[in-house]
Amino acid sequence: MGVLMQGFYFGPGRVAGVPSPLDGDANIPFWWDHLAVQAHALANAGFTAIWLPPPLKGASGSFSSGYDLFDDYDLGSKNQKGTIPTRYGTREQLQRCAAMLRANGIDVYVDLVENQRDGDDGHFNLELQAVVALPRALAISTRTFRKTPASSATSSNSVATSHRLMAHPRIIATTVYWTPPIG
Repeated sequence: MGVLMQGFYFGPGRVAGVPSPLDGDANIPFWWDHLAVQAHALANAGFTAIWLPPPLKGASGSFSSGYDLFDDYDLGSKNQKGTIPTRYGTREQLQRCAAMLRANGIDVYVDLVENQRDGDDGHFNLELQAVVALPRALAISTRTFRKTPASSATSSNSVATSHRLMAHPRIIATTVYWTPPIG
């Protein structure tokens, strides 16, 4: 049995989540670098997995904690919403963080929030028109994937499926796109 650590927080009085150099203090490291430096200490403390915050660019740019998803393909590498890095850092910093954590025996999980479109400008709307079976190997967030017996799909909001994990094709495409590059 392992021990999972939530690798982010929302401090008292902080709407935007963890501290970031984007707040104006250049002495504060980006969160991905902060976690990477601690990888060995976390492993020695007994943690076997870490749950990272949403890594995708949010609509509120540098103030985004990631829950106002804007671009499915921006892990901190595009100049959008007034910033290149996300609040947590650049794509390269995320890749380095994941590599450091894994090198120290820590599994990495991300908070994939495909069901939250607060930052959608109309181009990325997630519509549940078609649903496909999701291999268990790709299941990342239980908030995104759910089991629904076909007999209980009676309302227009229900997704009729068998007793298998299901996901919208857009979620699978996004996950397949950015999972291999960051490991």
